[in-house]
Amino acid sequence: MMTDAIKVIVSNYLNYANLSDVVFGTVINANPVKIKLDSNSKLQIEEPFLVITNRFKKEPLKVSEKVALIKAHGGQKFVILDKL
Repeated sequence: MMTDAIKVIVSNYLNYANLSDVVFGTVINANPVKIKLDSNSKLQIEEPFLVITNRFKKEPLKVSEKVALIKAHGGQKFVILDKL
């Protein structure tokens, strides 16, 4: 019985916690960078919520490029991983 209660608590936590996740999006503005997430067409991410690595500072993103991002724990920051 106690193990079942623990399983329920852990399951509920995992369902409601904003764990890190890979998401995909499209660049809708190049400077400043703004990305529309494919999973939520209304959600647009821009600085300071985007972490832009040195690679994309040297090779700027262009409008309409598809990108992969990792959503940091809690969903407050998104790191651009790569172009698709």
